Amino acid sequence: MYDAVLVELSSPAGSPAAAAGLHLGRARGRTGRRTGWAKGPPGRPGSVTLDLIHHPTAQSAAMEQTPAHGPRATRQWIGRAAFEAALIVMGIVGALVVDEWRDARDRAARVQEALTAIRAELQANLTSVREVLALNEELIATLRESAKTGAVYQGGIVRSRPLSTVAWEAARDGAITTDIDHQTLMRLGRAYGATTRYLAEVSGYASFTYTYDGPTSLRERPERLAGWLSDLASRARGVEQQIGEALDAMDGDAGRPAA
Repeated sequence: MYDAVLVELSSPAGSPAAAAGLHLGRARGRTGRRTGWAKGPPGRPGSVTLDLIHHPTAQSAAMEQTPAHGPRATRQWIGRAAFEAALIVMGIVGALVVDEWRDARDRAARVQEALTAIRAELQANLTSVREVLALNEELIATLRESAKTGAVYQGGIVRSRPLSTVAWEAARDGAITTDIDHQTLMRLGRAYGATTRYLAEVSGYASFTYTYDGPTSLRERPERLAGWLSDLASRARGVEQQIGEALDAMDGDAGRPAA
């Protein structure tokens, strides 16, 4: 904005050019020189020389800072918006990938921890089952000897060792079994299923022998006791086989988490 105007009149005082009553309005632009005349060309008598001195005002500064509008500015704005949107999408996708990786790592750690506990439990159960088989073999031999001699058997009737399913039930209740490899999971299910059935049969056998109220004591019928114990021993061998297969599956690569 031009705020100061210096007017140089080349015409003599009192000339028609000096008294032409030129109308000078406020002009926009940089400092410059403009020449107007009432009569005759510039530099001759009657010419008027205008020196325009530029002083920026708040209004002109605001106008200079106003962004340009048009196709080019629109394309620039669209490009910047697309770039920012792409950054946002990439940030969201990256966060999801990191969360998925962290969740998979935590699940794999839980599976390995559960499999470690299950392996230890199965190994302990396998040792107990083999001990029970050895004890029952001795008891069966003793009962059959008593049946031959007619002597009344006075020893213990039920020989058992503790079998546990705590680790398996904890993994199942915690939904950890859903991340275990399918083949390993099937082996574990068979092993623990056989163990549960065996424990139920041992419990039923013990309850029957201790509550039996027949005409004769079961100790007076050792051959019958030997037959029952033989059936339990057969169940125990099945448990031994299932546990062994489950341990073999866990010792191989099949113990990895399910995909």
